[in-house]
Amino acid sequence: MAKKYSEFTSASDLDILVGLFNSANIKISKADLITALGVITSAQATKLSGIETAADVTDSVNVGTSINGATAKTTPIDADTMPLIDSAASNVLKKVTWANIKATLKTYFDTIFMPKETAINAQTGLTYTLVIADTTKHVTMSNALANTLTVPPNSSVAFAIGTDIDVSSNLAGQTTIAAGAGVTIRSADSKLKLRVQYSGATLRKIATDEWMLFGDIDT
Repeated sequence: MAKKYSEFTSASDLDILVGLFNSANIKISKADLITALGVITSAQATKLSGIETAADVTDSVNVGTSINGATAKTTPIDADTMPLIDSAASNVLKKVTWANIKATLKTYFDTIFMPKETAINAQTGLTYTLVIADTTKHVTMSNALANTLTVPPNSSVAFAIGTDIDVSSNLAGQTTIAAGAGVTIRSADSKLKLRVQYSGATLRKIATDEWMLFGDIDT
């Protein structure tokens, strides 16, 4: 049985009617049709149309507005998720965790960035005081006579806490690691000398004027 216009109340019914009118070159919107049928008021129809438009999650403006209006987060954690379009699955919407993003980036960057090589600072004199350029370097002390490498105070050379500097004794002269004014060097049994020729050790800054010395050392 055919329906009367007043019986067209569902969204699908109204879509059919709008299509019929427009196919007959009678231009009418759904809001106008609803008003004409007396289903809801004109103001209600306009409001409903606005709600329908704003609720369209396929509309790029709506999506952009929602993202822009979201609460900001400064530091993501591993469990946080982010949306992505999966090009390998017909461009469907999926999500990925921050942990997976980090792991993927690390795998990628590991293939294009090589570990930094350690630079050598070759010293041949009897004394040498570390300078800021020695950060992460390998300082070689090469002298046949006893020689001394001095760690300067932070007020003179402000190495960052956590800085590592390698030291080796490359000739027969034994190398002593000396503390500058106000500097404390911590080492096992207070040993501050490289044991023999080709012995090596690492100096690591652990506080403003405090370093650790560990390696092939002696008294």
